[in-house]
Amino acid sequence: MKTKTDNPDETDELWRLDSALSLINWSYPNSDARKRKLKLDPDLVEVDSDGLFYPYVGVSQLNALSDQYKIDDNSTAEEIEAYQEALARLMADDPEAKLFGGRKERGWGEVARLSYGEFLDTLQHALHRDKLSPSGICQQLVGEILKVEHSRQNEALENAELKVLEQYLFPVHAMGYCWLGSNADSANALAKRIESIQAFYRDKGFKCHKVILVTHSMGGLVARYYSEVLGGNAQIYGVVHGVLPSVGAAATYTRMKRGTENPLSDIAGYVTTQILGRDAAEMTAVCAQSPGALQLLPAPEYGMGWLNIIDRHGNKESYPKVDPYSEIYTCKDKWWRLVDPHLLNPLNERGNKWVFEQNWKGFENIIYRHVKKFQSDISGKYHPNTYSFYGLDDSFVSKVEASHTTQQTAIWKGTLWMAEENTYPVPSSALPGEQLDKREVMQHRTISDVLSANERDYQIVGTGGPGDYRQRTSVYVGQRFTLQDAAENGDGTVPVISGVIADKHLVSRLPLKVEHEPAYKKPIAQKFTLRAIIKIAQEVNNDPLMAFKA
Repeated sequence: MKTKTDNPDETDELWRLDSALSLINWSYPNSDARKRKLKLDPDLVEVDSDGLFYPYVGVSQLNALSDQYKIDDNSTAEEIEAYQEALARLMADDPEAKLFGGRKERGWGEVARLSYGEFLDTLQHALHRDKLSPSGICQQLVGEILKVEHSRQNEALENAELKVLEQYLFPVHAMGYCWLGSNADSANALAKRIESIQAFYRDKGFKCHKVILVTHSMGGLVARYYSEVLGGNAQIYGVVHGVLPSVGAAATYTRMKRGTENPLSDIAGYVTTQILGRDAAEMTAVCAQSPGALQLLPAPEYGMGWLNIIDRHGNKESYPKVDPYSEIYTCKDKWWRLVDPHLLNPLNERGNKWVFEQNWKGFENIIYRHVKKFQSDISGKYHPNTYSFYGLDDSFVSKVEASHTTQQTAIWKGTLWMAEENTYPVPSSALPGEQLDKREVMQHRTISDVLSANERDYQIVGTGGPGDYRQRTSVYVGQRFTLQDAAENGDGTVPVISGVIADKHLVSRLPLKVEHEPAYKKPIAQKFTLRAIIKIAQEVNNDPLMAFKA
C-alpha cells in the first residue's frame, strides 16, 4: 500500500512485502500508535502496484543473460544500461507477454511477492508454458489422490480433463486490495477489474466470458461478497479458497487486546510482531478505524461463548451469549471489551471528551454499518462451484505444534494480585471490575476486586533489592487477568471451526498442514489449487459463449 497522492511522480511506500525485511521500518521505535493511526488510515492509502514479482522469462534465460553481461557493483552505467536493454528485449519477445501483456500489467506487483510470488509463477508456468508437456505439473496430477475429506466428484484428475488446456489459454492475473478498507469496497474494485480484464482480451480478439478466482484469507471474503452479494457469480466459473476465515477468527480479538503473538519465540516471529502491532495501543490505533480488519472478527455463525472470563475463584462467564456486536465489540463498560476507549485515538493526548465521544461514535458506526452488515450479507453464501483448503496440524496427539496453535477461544484467567502499596488506586476507591492501570496493553489486565478482611490486612514489607534499602510494602490490590496463549488447532490465525466450510457449500475440501500467511508456498496447496482450476475449467464446455468448436 502507499499514500494516496494526485501527483504520479510522488510515492510514499507504506506496506510492500517484497522480502522478509520489506516492512522492517514498521518495527522501529518511532512506528508507534500515533504514526500507525496517521499513516495507515484506510481513507488515505491505496494499492501500490510497484512491488517485485517473478519475471516471466525462464530462469535459464535470465542466468544466460547474467553470465553474458556479468553485472556487479563495479559495472559502469553503460554496462548496466546495455543489460537492461537486453533484458527488456528478452521480456518483450516472450510468448506469454505477447499473449497476455506484462505481469505488472496483470497486477502481479500489487500483491506480496514474499507470499505469492513463487506461487503465481508456478501457476502461470503450469497453465501456459508447461501445460502440454508429458512431464509437466498438470500431467503429474492425473490419478494422484490428495486425500480430500469431502468431494462431490471424482477426486483424481483424469486425462480427459486436461483437454481444456489444449483448447484454451489461462492467463494468471492478480489483484491487490487495501486490507484496511471495507471488503465490500474491495469487492466493487474486483468487479471493475474483472470487467477490464474481459474487455482487454476481447479487444485482442479472444473470447473471454468468465473467470476462475483463487483467494487467500481475507481475499475470500472479498470474492464471496462480489460473487454472492454484487451478483458477480454470473462472471465466475468457480472459486478456490485458501485458509479462508469463513466466519471470522478469535485472533482478531486477542490481537486487539495484546498485540500480535509470536508462538515460536523466534526472530522471524519477533519481527512480525513488531510490524503488525506490538500491543493493544498499536493494534487499536489502526484496526479500530479499519472496516476490513474488523470484518475478520468472529461473526454470529462462529458460535456463542468463545470469550471466557475465569476469575480467581474459578467462576466462569462466557460471551457472547446472543450478540457479539453489542456484548463484546461495542461494549464500553467491561474491561474485557474489544476496544479500550482511551486507545482509540493516540492523537487525543489531552483527553478531550468531545474528541473522545466522536471517536467512539465513529468506531460504533464501523461495527454496525460495515462489520455487522457485511457479515450478515455474506452469511452462508458461497459460489456454487467452490473448492477450499484449510490449515491444521494433522499429526498432533496431545499437543498442537506451536506454528499451528490457534486462538479458537479467548480465555482470560484471574489470580489474586499483589503490588507495591500506592502503585494502583486503593481497592476501596475503585469500583469492582474496574481496570486499575490503563497502561496495561499486553496480555495482563489488573482489575479491582472485593477483598476479604484477611486479604485487605495482609502485607509484605521488604526492600527494593540489592542497593535499594528503602522499605516497601506490598498489598493485595485485586486480581490480575491474563489472556491465555493459543492452544487450539488451525493455521495459526484461522481456527479449524472457521477454516472448515460446510459440505453443502463445497465441491471439495482438503485439510493441509499449512500455516496461514505462507499457505500457498506449500507444494500440496499448489497442487490442490491447480487441480481445482482444471476441474472448474470443465464448466467452459457448458458455456455456449465459450464452448470449443473444432
